[in-house]
Amino acid sequence: MGDNMRIKQLSLNQEQADRLIEMVKLLLDNYDINLKKQTQGSMELTDNLEIHHFKLWYKYALGNCHITLSYIDCVPILTLVRINLDSRFHNNSDGRVWGNRIEIFNEQEFYDKADSFTHYKAYKLPYKGIRDTNKFVTIIKDFFRFTHIEGYTTFPFYLQEELSE
Repeated sequence: MGDNMRIKQLSLNQEQADRLIEMVKLLLDNYDINLKKQTQGSMELTDNLEIHHFKLWYKYALGNCHITLSYIDCVPILTLVRINLDSRFHNNSDGRVWGNRIEIFNEQEFYDKADSFTHYKAYKLPYKGIRDTNKFVTIIKDFFRFTHIEGYTTFPFYLQEELSE
């Protein structure tokens, strides 16, 4: 995903990252993703002027779900927003955040943590309209609203009937 690369200097500042998160993003294709017991993949996105490019990565597994929106017009690719639905934790510079959480680009966290990697800060769910739930389809809908992803004609994710959310 690009997050494993060491970062010497951020290619975005906080104002630019906030603007990218708030920007309306459109899916480049109509996706139809059937979530099975182990599903992962990605979706291509752009802004409505097709100037900025994004990628949404998803991983669905019972007890371990991740959704990441990254800005791919820079090297290394930077995480703008990530949701983790699991029982693990994230170490912020000012302490740990356990369990279901959202991680949002944070320029100050990059400098405070000073590990040449972490450029986001974690917050416990619920957070600004994103519910604290283990239901993947619910959380992805909240994620789309939070990150302003539009332009799909049908909702791209659905669960196989034998799986519970």
